[in-house]
Amino acid sequence: MGNAFRKETLGFRKDLESI
Repeated sequence: MGNAFRKETLGFRKDLESI
């Protein structure tokens, strides 16, 4: 669970940086 949550967080941060 922790790993999946961390992966989603990284993806979310990547999207924010892309904007």
